[in-house]
Amino acid sequence: MPHDPQSDHELHDALGLAVRGFSPHSPDLVQRAAGRGRHLRRVRQAQLAFAAVLLTGTAGLGLSQFGPQTGPAPAPPATSPTVSPSPAPRSHLSPAPSYQPTAAARKGPVSRQLLALLPARLTATSTVGTSQGEFTDGRVAEPATGSRPQEGMSRSANGVVRLFGDEQEGSHVQISIADLASPELRTKECKSDQDECATLADGTLVFTQQATDPGQARWSVTTLRPDGRWVTVVQYDYSDRSRAERTLTLDELTAIAASPHWSR
Repeated sequence: MPHDPQSDHELHDALGLAVRGFSPHSPDLVQRAAGRGRHLRRVRQAQLAFAAVLLTGTAGLGLSQFGPQTGPAPAPPATSPTVSPSPAPRSHLSPAPSYQPTAAARKGPVSRQLLALLPARLTATSTVGTSQGEFTDGRVAEPATGSRPQEGMSRSANGVVRLFGDEQEGSHVQISIADLASPELRTKECKSDQDECATLADGTLVFTQQATDPGQARWSVTTLRPDGRWVTVVQYDYSDRSRAERTLTLDELTAIAASPHWSR
């Protein structure tokens, strides 16, 4: 059996305890102490032998797990709780708008091109407003003079059509067409918690917003095509919207902004 320092220490303590239990004047002090030590040694050896038997049995039990099972199957190991996977992000793939604008010439003042894309119920009563910049056959050009393009955009063109009335009691729609100058600005995508964002089948992102300010309702639709073409259509309504037939719906605004008319 290998030498066990711990056993020697325990034996030494036990001998000391045994010696202190007898009177120092006893003539058989040494003999009795030695006998006590032999007894403790035998107890210690028996304990070690018993521990060895237990260890051997445990090892045999472990080996038996790899052989044929003749007894009842062991209890399955404890498993960690099953974690439910997070729900998949909500799909924002949106169907194409139901309204389809009539094809129009891709040249001339931007406001007149916008008027041609309006629903038939509005074209007769609407009037062409101002235009800035040029949009011709898919190309956007800045005006010779005028305001500089918005930050992040290489060039832009704008047009306004008044649907009815005036700024105090009426409605008008405005369009802006631009090309994004920075590639980083083209990497926007819909997030799972954005109800106002959708993606069309061709990859075009559609951002919608409905806002109501004192005395004014403002609906806007912005489309961002994969090639960086950016189109925003905004309707300003200064009426009580009791004449809804003379204004645009959100579906119609989306159709105009996403129309191939404004593609490159």
